[in-house]
Amino acid sequence: MLNKELFNKQIERLLYLYPTWQIESTNPKAVRAWYDSFKNLHDMQFTKMVDKYIDDEQSVQTVA
Repeated sequence: MLNKELFNKQIERLLYLYPTWQIESTNPKAVRAWYDSFKNLHDMQFTKMVDKYIDDEQSVQTVA
């Protein structure tokens, strides 16, 4: 099961790198919804997934 402290650190990292994301990181219900989506991953799996996302994403996607 994913460690909540590690999850929070990785989400914070993503929010710094992608400031246009509209995640309400101060809203416990919003953070819980995100955590619930990943809670079955192991810590290393989640960290590697975040690293891969950061490495592969070039810019924020838009409709255009």
